[in-house]
Amino acid sequence: MATRSTAQEEMLSTQEKLILTGQFIKLYWKILFAITWGLILIPPLLVHNYPETRCAYAVLVMAGYWITECFPMAVTSLIPLVLFPIFGILSTADTCACYMNDTIMVFIGGLVLAVAIEHSKLHLRIALGVMRTVGCTHGKLLGGLCVVTTFISMWVSNTAATAMMVPIIFAVLNELEQAGLCHVFEEIPVPPGSTDPP
Repeated sequence: MATRSTAQEEMLSTQEKLILTGQFIKLYWKILFAITWGLILIPPLLVHNYPETRCAYAVLVMAGYWITECFPMAVTSLIPLVLFPIFGILSTADTCACYMNDTIMVFIGGLVLAVAIEHSKLHLRIALGVMRTVGCTHGKLLGGLCVVTTFISMWVSNTAATAMMVPIIFAVLNELEQAGLCHVFEEIPVPPGSTDPP
């Protein structure tokens, strides 16, 4: 009897340990991945210690972190600022210069402008102005939005123009749906007995 109860207790304690281990991994998988991924990629770096291999190590570490999002993407994007000078790939000044060149500042300026347009609700004014000017038929709306996009694209980069047009187009679609002219945001029916949407 005593051996049976101790065996059951050991079995329960083993199951409890597995459950606790699973809970630990669920909570801390990002930290575990970040550490193990960096360690897994070290052997090729030790065997072939060239600048190209060190750069490949930094790229692969960042790729793994981006794919799994174990760190916020902003943090992952700053990894070269630390690894490149440590590995002797680029100096700190050269690495920082890559982050703030003219092209990137154009993108940042355009995206800040897009956020400002959305925050001030100017995108709603533009959407309503386009709808009032050209009407609500599909062809006229498309033409009006193309003219607005072309005008914006004359002054900022195409990426920033797209970032500005997304809230404008969502505002147009919301207005069309509220007016009952179209159904844009339809719900997908869930089959009976299913817990997950298709």
